Amino acid sequence: MSIYFVDTKKYTHTLEGKTFTVELNNWAQQASGSVLVRLGDTLVLSNAKPGPLMKPYS
Repeated sequence: MSIYFVDTKKYTHTLEGKTFTVELNNWAQQASGSVLVRLGDTLVLSNAKPGPLMKPYS
């Protein structure tokens, strides 16, 4: 299993007095990409993985 390490990219903004943070990294090693989103005390981890290539219709 190969592991690709990606530099963490972090973006922060303040919305209505709460800190909104988006962090891009490779927390989910089997996924192609993952993002960690925080708003105040709420935290969401989302992952993306491509599916198999579609075959053209005949």
